[in-house]
Amino acid sequence: MKVYIECSGCEQRQLDTQRVVNFFQRNNIEIVQNPQDSTHSIYITCAVDSVSEEYSKKRVGELITKMGSPDKVIVGGCLPSISPDHISSSGIVETFSPRTLDNLEELLEGCLVIPFSEIGEFNESYFDIKNRGILQVDSMSPREQYDTAKKGFKIQVDYGCLLKCSYCMIRNATGKLKSKPLNDVLHEFQKGIEQEEPTIMFVGGDTGAYGYDIDKNTRLHTVLENVLPRSKIQKIFIHDFNIGYFLRDYEGYMKVFELNSSTINRIGGIMFPVQSGSDKILKLMRRPAKSREIIEKLSNLKNQHPSINIGTHIIVGFPDEEKEDFEQTVGLLEQIDFDFVTCFPYSEHMNAPSSSIVPKISIGETHQRLEVLDNLFGDKIKIVK
Repeated sequence: MKVYIECSGCEQRQLDTQRVVNFFQRNNIEIVQNPQDSTHSIYITCAVDSVSEEYSKKRVGELITKMGSPDKVIVGGCLPSISPDHISSSGIVETFSPRTLDNLEELLEGCLVIPFSEIGEFNESYFDIKNRGILQVDSMSPREQYDTAKKGFKIQVDYGCLLKCSYCMIRNATGKLKSKPLNDVLHEFQKGIEQEEPTIMFVGGDTGAYGYDIDKNTRLHTVLENVLPRSKIQKIFIHDFNIGYFLRDYEGYMKVFELNSSTINRIGGIMFPVQSGSDKILKLMRRPAKSREIIEKLSNLKNQHPSINIGTHIIVGFPDEEKEDFEQTVGLLEQIDFDFVTCFPYSEHMNAPSSSIVPKISIGETHQRLEVLDNLFGDKIKIVK
């Protein structure tokens, strides 16, 4: 057997892919660089929005053509759960989700040596760019630091989510929240230290929700309290930290940020997806936060701990986003003064609850609003189209 492995997903799906690579390597299965040289092509997909979903569908079709049969293509990631009809109509039989990676054990029936349950997420990187040596963060912009960390050593602290945002379909694939045991997270962090990784990024279905399914004393700030004293050269970054959990556990996080600022100053950056500055739109999105509290608490963080870069995600053109709603988002960005901002035009999935919200905002109007943000915030803004 020879396998070809490809991923077009997010940081979490890249970690899934790393585990898949580790699984086959530890079971002495050759991994090849071209699908035509393999007996099976494994493709880990993305379907976070309509653009990503369509790309994944197109790539599935291309792999079927290259392999000569859908029986030789195995599709993982989010697409099988979000668009099952497309997968079945394409003739694909073998699939797995982020929570069912062990389905791949069936490929090695009769010759399985190491089960998936024994496969860790850390190893010499297969896809990531390794940044050996001390990272010269002083010469990088906050976004460059964050994007560099996204390509480095990552630890997935949880899977799934507790929320039901109206525009999101990913929960269909990742399921309810499942946090990794604290000792496992600390063990992986220690591995990053031993490998002298310059950056360590915590990722998850929602990193801010970490521990809510374990007990009331286990939270992401508990993780930080444990790892900050261990960190040597490492800069720590946190990806996709839902702002609602920061507000809920505000005192706990500010305490650990004070520890960071008063001693080793190891926290490099945090991504807090806010999505909108309008309470009306936040309610339509089913986001559990109010703009006033977001502005107050994040401004406090920014003022008290300026060494911690903070970023956010904004969705522009959400259904029923009137001019006033957009102006409130602009006001939120101006008041908080984020170090980096990523803006997405609203992308609708026909099965998402937000698809029933009207009126829709035209593509032209959405792009005009994105242009306004680009002109206002310059280098801090990254627009994903």
